[in-house]
Amino acid sequence: MKSTKIYQVLDSLSVYELNRFGKFVQSPYFNQNQSLIRLFEQLIPSLKRKEQSDLDKTLVWTQIFEDETYDDARFRKLSSELLRLYEQFLAQEIYNNNPLHQANNLIEGISSKKIEKLYNSVVSSVKRLSDRQLEKSASYYFYQYQLEKSQYNLTSEFEKKSKKKVKFADLNIEETAKFLDIFYLGEKLKLYCMLLSWQDVANISGNMLFMEEIIQHVETIDYSQYPPIAIYYQVYKSYNEPDNIDHFYKLKELITKYIHVFPIEEAKDIFGSAQNFCIRRINIGQTEFVKENLDLYKESLEKGILFYNEQIPPNTFRNIVISACTLNEFEWAEHFILIHKDKLDVKYRENAVTFNLARIAMGKKDHAKVIRLLQNVEFNEMVYDLNSKMMLVHTYYDSDEIEPLYSLLESFKIFIYRNKKVLTGAQKTTLLDYIKFVRKILAVSPGNIEKLDKLREEISASKITVTPKQWLLEKVEELR
Repeated sequence: MKSTKIYQVLDSLSVYELNRFGKFVQSPYFNQNQSLIRLFEQLIPSLKRKEQSDLDKTLVWTQIFEDETYDDARFRKLSSELLRLYEQFLAQEIYNNNPLHQANNLIEGISSKKIEKLYNSVVSSVKRLSDRQLEKSASYYFYQYQLEKSQYNLTSEFEKKSKKKVKFADLNIEETAKFLDIFYLGEKLKLYCMLLSWQDVANISGNMLFMEEIIQHVETIDYSQYPPIAIYYQVYKSYNEPDNIDHFYKLKELITKYIHVFPIEEAKDIFGSAQNFCIRRINIGQTEFVKENLDLYKESLEKGILFYNEQIPPNTFRNIVISACTLNEFEWAEHFILIHKDKLDVKYRENAVTFNLARIAMGKKDHAKVIRLLQNVEFNEMVYDLNSKMMLVHTYYDSDEIEPLYSLLESFKIFIYRNKKVLTGAQKTTLLDYIKFVRKILAVSPGNIEKLDKLREEISASKITVTPKQWLLEKVEELR
């Protein structure tokens, strides 16, 4: 039963969502099939307890249909019907959470039914809803456009019926057009930024109509009061002029000012654009942007934007700890792990916590603790395996365990060649360069300025990622 699509999608719901779906299934307005209610009732105990053992289809069938012989085709059809009901529930949840959409539908309903008596009260209610709406993404202005358009249709119809003299100022045509323009400009800039972000990480090309004209227009008119235009124009500038750090600081300022008016998923993408700018600067050696990146992580944590389905992805969790350790903010990193470890998916939690505590121990030069902790990390993911090996290299070097270090470097090299199909060509090259430079550092005599300067230049020019490169350069400076 657990392999069925309906069980898997219901298993992704929280207890509160399951309870709401239960009420939805039992509502005769949405469902009059009693068999679907009984099927859901059989699934709900297992779903809420997150039971490991599977449910037997024939046993579930017996609870629903009692003495009837099990019919697999009929059972699959029943499961599909419950799945369709679940899809209706998802759509209804979105609708319930969008009062402006509801208001627009209400105005359209009044207009189609020609219920003149409700006109004034509904228009007043819509105005209040609009004023209370906190989110101001581009979609907000689209709904405002729809509302103004529906209101115009309603007003026009009733005014014509009353045969009163109507002035242009009494109509809302200009306001309707303004909301449409703001939606169009904000959404177009957003889509263009999405294209630029893909061009930044992948070898793709694309074009969009009127972008030059839109950029020129936005640069001549003050749209700073409209969050989607202001934010995405600044994201565009950060991609278009990546060497101008003023664009980043302006974007950061706008994020602080406006990020609360965007839906969570959109806010994540906006933070991601700012962090991509930081990562590009870090990768070319501007290490001051490590702090800027960590500050963005802290702000997104504070605002509850970092979570995905109330969880933190393991890669994000690790990146936060690494950033904090790079800045020697070890106490903050330990507090972060303690407070947010339960936000990790349970199947990754133990590994992620142990690995990140080892990263903190390495920063504190607690070499014995690093080795002890890494012994408890299960290397079932390439990222943990590679990072753990580099952490051990650093630990052995800093604790003068030279013999184990040479042995580790050799096994690390063999590991890279064995996994060459899993690693990209660039990953393989940078990892082998890293091992080569560690060997060179071990071979050079302290105080040999000529060789050390040459080695420093080679490391600086390499494409090794920022954290191991920074460590290699520190070791060279120590030998100088």
